Amino acid sequence: MNIKEEEIRPVVISNYNREVLFYEDIELFHKKFKNDLIKVEKCIACDCRNIYFIFNKDGFEFSKCNSCKTVFVSSRPNDFQLKWWYTHSKSQLHSVKILESTQDARKALYERRVDLFLDRIDKEVKTFLEIGPGNGQLLEIIKNKINGSYVKGIDLNPNAVDACNKKGIDCDVVDINDMAGKINEKYDAIMAFEVLEHLPNVKKSIKNVSETLNEGGIFYGTLPNYQGYDFLEIGQVYRNLFAPTHLNYFNPKSLEILLKKNGFKEVEIITDGVLDVSLVESYNKVKKIKLSDFWSMIYENDEYKDFLSEFQNLLSKYKLSGNMTFIARK
Repeated sequence: MNIKEEEIRPVVISNYNREVLFYEDIELFHKKFKNDLIKVEKCIACDCRNIYFIFNKDGFEFSKCNSCKTVFVSSRPNDFQLKWWYTHSKSQLHSVKILESTQDARKALYERRVDLFLDRIDKEVKTFLEIGPGNGQLLEIIKNKINGSYVKGIDLNPNAVDACNKKGIDCDVVDINDMAGKINEKYDAIMAFEVLEHLPNVKKSIKNVSETLNEGGIFYGTLPNYQGYDFLEIGQVYRNLFAPTHLNYFNPKSLEILLKKNGFKEVEIITDGVLDVSLVESYNKVKKIKLSDFWSMIYENDEYKDFLSEFQNLLSKYKLSGNMTFIARK
C-alpha cells in the first residue's frame, strides 16, 4: 500500500497548523500555566527509576528509561491543563478541519485498518468503542461493513464529537480516565488509533479500558514506535515529537510491558507503518535533516524508488517501522 504523507497531511494546511497555530498555542499555554508542570520521576511503562534527560523541546523536558527505552515527556501537564489544551488550543481544533479535508485520501487508510483488525482477531465482534475517533470515519466504515454492529466514540475534543454525531455516529465527550464509571455498556472491542501517546496517566487509562471490555475482549490500536526508522533518522526536529499533544513514546518491548501490567493477558505487537520512507524523504527535501551521502543518493534519485519500496517493507517486517499496532486480549 503506497501512501504519501502529503496525501493525508497536505503541506500548506499542515504547515499552518504546526508552524503557526501550534506555536501560538504553546506560547499561550506556558504564559497561562507559568510552567507549572508535573515532574515524572520514574518510567511510565516499567516503573524503573533509572531515567535520564535527553532533550528539551518547546518548553518541555523529554527523558528516557534506561531499562525499557521508553521516551516520555517528564515535565508534563496535569489533567486540567491537558483538557484546556484540547478544548482551547487553535491547532487542536484546526486538526479536525484537516481530517475533514483529507477524508477521501484517508478512506483507503481507514479501510485497511478495519480489514487488518478483522483479519487479526479470532472471535466475532459486534460492539465497538473507539477512543479519539476524529471525525468518525473509521467507525462509519465498521458500521457499514459489519451487519448488526454497534459503534460508539468518546473524545475530549467537542469539535470531534460534533463531527461524529453529524455522521450519525454516537459519540460523547468523555475522558478515558472516567470511562469505566461513565459508560454503562461493556464492549467486545475497544480501539485507540494514535491515542496512547497523548495520555498523561497512561496506566490508569489502560486499566479503564480493561474494565470497560467484556471478558476476553480485545483492545486494539496504533501508536508511534520511537525505535522506528523515521524517529531515529529525523531526530528532534520531527513534528511527531511535540508536547503537550504527544507525551509518551513507547517501543514494542515497553508497550508489551505496559499492557501486561495493566489488565491484559496476551499482547501482540506488529509494526506495519507505511509512511517512514515518505516522511524521511519529505524532511530531506526541505533540508531539515542531514542524511549520509549514501542515503542522500538513494532518496534523490528516481532509479532507487523500488529499493525504497522494498526497504519500507523490511522496516515493517523487522519491527523497525515508526508506527506499531497492538492487539491485547483481556
